[in-house]
Amino acid sequence: MALTEQQRARRETNRRAALQRRIKLGLGRGLALTTFDLTGRTPTFRLDALPAELSSIVLDCLPCEALARLALTNREWAAHVAPMLAEVVTTFHATQQRIAAATTFDELESLETMVRAHPRMRLKVPDWDRIYKNPTPYDDFGWPSESLKAYEFHVNEFRAPVGSLLLPDEEPVFKAVAQPGNGRHYAYKGHLHKYPANSRDERLSAARLHFRDLLEPWPMFSGTPRSHRGVPSLYERLCVAATVRLAPEQFIELGAQILEEARASDDGNRPLPYLWQLPWQRAGASLLRRGEWTPELLCKLGHLTIHPSDPEYDDVCDTKGMASIYEEIISAEVMKEFMVQFRPPSEVDSQYFWFHLLSDSDCANECVPQFFPSETHPDGRGPGHTMEAHLQELVAHALPLGAAALTCLVKIAVAEVEDYYFWDDDDHSQYGRGYEDDDRHGYEVVGEFVDEWARQSGLLERDDLEEITEMLGSLPAWLKKLLAQKSLGWFEEIAKSGKADAARRLDVVIQICSALRREHVWAGWEERQQGEPIQ
Repeated sequence: MALTEQQRARRETNRRAALQRRIKLGLGRGLALTTFDLTGRTPTFRLDALPAELSSIVLDCLPCEALARLALTNREWAAHVAPMLAEVVTTFHATQQRIAAATTFDELESLETMVRAHPRMRLKVPDWDRIYKNPTPYDDFGWPSESLKAYEFHVNEFRAPVGSLLLPDEEPVFKAVAQPGNGRHYAYKGHLHKYPANSRDERLSAARLHFRDLLEPWPMFSGTPRSHRGVPSLYERLCVAATVRLAPEQFIELGAQILEEARASDDGNRPLPYLWQLPWQRAGASLLRRGEWTPELLCKLGHLTIHPSDPEYDDVCDTKGMASIYEEIISAEVMKEFMVQFRPPSEVDSQYFWFHLLSDSDCANECVPQFFPSETHPDGRGPGHTMEAHLQELVAHALPLGAAALTCLVKIAVAEVEDYYFWDDDDHSQYGRGYEDDDRHGYEVVGEFVDEWARQSGLLERDDLEEITEMLGSLPAWLKKLLAQKSLGWFEEIAKSGKADAARRLDVVIQICSALRREHVWAGWEERQQGEPIQ
């Protein structure tokens, strides 16, 4: 009897599922690196000799760790596995888009079932750090923390009426949160998101929000807290295994191809560098031919992994993070040249980067550099990690700059020190990180920087002196006050100089005096928000 189309499809699905189970069983028995008896009736195949259809099934059904083992087997299988580096990202983005487009709880529940069975995705547990660091009966929000299941996300909990579902300790899944002026809101299992959940549409929207927020494309090692940043993700292990035999040039080409595919699937919900940056950088540092990295190739890698959508953004912390990965395997000369090529020191847009790099601003666990102007800061890092310790390096960087780049650099220095000692005149409270620096020594450090630059810059010989004096005239009052006395030394050196006639020397002194006496005219300065870098 002829089979219907539906019956043939079901038979094919069952056949593929049975084949996947056989493959997984073989992997579980340690046969991943050798052979498979695929049907029980056919001869054994070498992995690198599998038909294309079977090869596709192997790749589709395996988790990252198994794929990594296959990639390490031989060069040919590494080439088979390499496309999966993009597939992991594109599948994650596609799932995110399907979650956002879901219009019913049934659709969301079907996606939840798919994710829980997927070999390369999972739903992370909220408040993971708190559970591992503080395994007490109740957490800070009053939710039972002894059970990980109590924190798992389930779509069906949003389908049921709010308050009807209970955790194992008789606590409700949802807790009401009173917010004056915003109506009645609910917190879900202690998760920090708060939202209205009074109607079906509101609960559906909240379920989509949590689902997308808790979806992970590649988990850390099982049972490892996410706070352990030194532990590589499973995706990172896959990146290393699939690329370890490549030369740096080949690595860059593959990275560009993967990034193009991943970008095409990205809906912007979660920036791609967040998912891809660190694993790919570490994989590049693990190449067998890692000694062949050059400044030019490192620049290409930097543009691939550090804010590729905005290559002009001065991301100090990401660049310092990349440098910390490669500085142990590459000479200091190569790393220095990489920095120079990646962020040309003479360009205006590079000054924010070089200021924080030379000042050794702290990037530990921060998305933006934390600046410390003097050694009196309260974080205990000690000498050597401040602008003061690197003052001469900063002056040396400033000396060859043109007027535009120099003006930008000085503005950044002023902005950072003012934010460090930020004082709110309205409520007389200090919000800057230098709240314990009673002597305000950081202001003096900025004054020393400008003073040292002026003494070494050869003001008499500069063609852009007019722009320089405009910069001096736009300085804030506190800095002009510090420079007023220091400028006497400038005038003495100008008077003694034989590089210009008396009229020229007098004119320069008059210009500087006029600039330092001028009212503060830094356009747009008062409108700048605290912590906002000036580019």
